[in-house]
Amino acid sequence: MATAQELTKSALTKIESQQCSPTQTTQAGSKGSSQTKNQEIWELVNRAFTRLEAIYPGTWRRAFSTPDMVKLAKREMGTSMAKWSTLPTTKSLDAALERIKDEGGEWPPSVARLIASLRPQPEDFGMPNVEVAFNEAIQNAQNPGGHKWSHAAVREAGQAAGWFDLAQASSESRIRALRSIFRKHYYAVVNRVMAGGQVEARALVGNDRQLTPAQIAERNGRESAQQRAEDAGIPSSMSSEQGLRSLRAALGGR
Repeated sequence: MATAQELTKSALTKIESQQCSPTQTTQAGSKGSSQTKNQEIWELVNRAFTRLEAIYPGTWRRAFSTPDMVKLAKREMGTSMAKWSTLPTTKSLDAALERIKDEGGEWPPSVARLIASLRPQPEDFGMPNVEVAFNEAIQNAQNPGGHKWSHAAVREAGQAAGWFDLAQASSESRIRALRSIFRKHYYAVVNRVMAGGQVEARALVGNDRQLTPAQIAERNGRESAQQRAEDAGIPSSMSSEQGLRSLRAALGGR
């Protein structure tokens, strides 16, 4: 049976024969930008491993018993980080390592757990985590315009998921389905913000050429009805059914 050292060398040989590099998984861009990201990745990886070796002096050598094992772990971590839309800052990396240290364990974390711990989170960019964001959206879906949102990303994802659907959801199965829909839209916004983009998907704003005639007519009708309701003094927090009844009453039953 092969020893751990022989298995490690075999894995490294296979990876190097495939010329595996974090740069290969970097998003499309200039060669220079890929090289810059690759350099940033390895600086972060080396910083993490240097700190972990200092945090776990008694067990580090047993967890990573040979230089080849350290090299393989670093390569695995770097390859994963290259797929992220953004890299952790030095500050957020150090904060993640502090959280690991505060847990008080005697052994360094596995590579998989380390990768998960270092991956940038919405909170690192001032956005709430997805569960907090969903709860905020569903609790304020009746009147999204009157709520002061914790972050514009929550409002954007709520709008994409559909305020009406969020406001009307009552059964556990429907809320569960909407949570999944909201999660998809929220992470799309989060990833866009992490990559340095805007909260709003600007390419979709105000471009009627991307809508069918039926969609334009439906939107115009909805906006017209909303304006007539506002002119009649109907609160925006009413449900659509309540608003329709009130609007008909205000118009003399028409």
